[in-house]
Amino acid sequence: MTVANVNPVITQLTTAAVFENQLATLNGTYSDVGSQDTHSVDIDWDGDGVFDELGLPVSGGQFSFTHLYADDNP
Repeated sequence: MTVANVNPVITQLTTAAVFENQLATLNGTYSDVGSQDTHSVDIDWDGDGVFDELGLPVSGGQFSFTHLYADDNP
C-alpha cells in the first residue's frame, strides 16, 4: 500500500501596517486535498525566527489571528 499525502497550501495571507499599541490582524486562506487532515498555524509576529505562537488550530480553509504590538518604550 502506498499513501501519498499532499501538503496544504496557503492561498492568501494578508495583514495591514499598524502603529504601536494597535492590533495587527493576520488573515489567511489555505487549501488541502486531504479531506480528513487537521491543520494548525505557527506565527512569528516579530520576525526574529522564533515562533511566538505555536499550534493554533485552524479549520474550514481560513483563519484570522490578532496580535497587540505594545509600546516598546515605556
